[in-house]
Amino acid sequence: MPDTEKFPPDVSPRDFSSSPDAFSQKAVHEWLVARGAQEIINSDALATILGISVKTIKIAEKNKKIKAIDRSTYILKDCIPWIMEHPKYFCQQKPHWEITDSTVETIKKIIRNDWRALLRYWEFDDLCAEVQYRMITLPKTSACAEGIVIRRVLAKIWRDMKRKGLPNMVSLDAINEKHERF
Repeated sequence: MPDTEKFPPDVSPRDFSSSPDAFSQKAVHEWLVARGAQEIINSDALATILGISVKTIKIAEKNKKIKAIDRSTYILKDCIPWIMEHPKYFCQQKPHWEITDSTVETIKKIIRNDWRALLRYWEFDDLCAEVQYRMITLPKTSACAEGIVIRRVLAKIWRDMKRKGLPNMVSLDAINEKHERF
């Protein structure tokens, strides 16, 4: 998730567990305003509220789907028909796992205590990064604890390695050193 300091003032980042009350322009408008949208909005604020990239909005502007009143500035009511064409931008979705400092510490602890065998094939930091990457792609369920998810991801990594054969892993440091030479 992006750093909260980058969000436009008074705009809340997309909460993927919420959506408008109805599939109507009025409901979408009220939903946007409740998240900090003003009647004149810029591309950064709109992207933050919808949880999409600024590039997506700029492409819509380029394709004349959204009318700009100035550079990257729009009237909110003119954006709503485009938003209604893409309900995936405001529909309720399952949240995904987020990586926090405590999550990283839990990953390191579980690897040290339960999954040392993987350290023969992976660098410690690379394995932690792989677990984090795979975790953020998993939908979050309320019935599952973070430690269980970490163990499942590590088991999946082990199964993938056994199925594909245990290759010689290349660390991220070695890749970075190779590219620094050029």
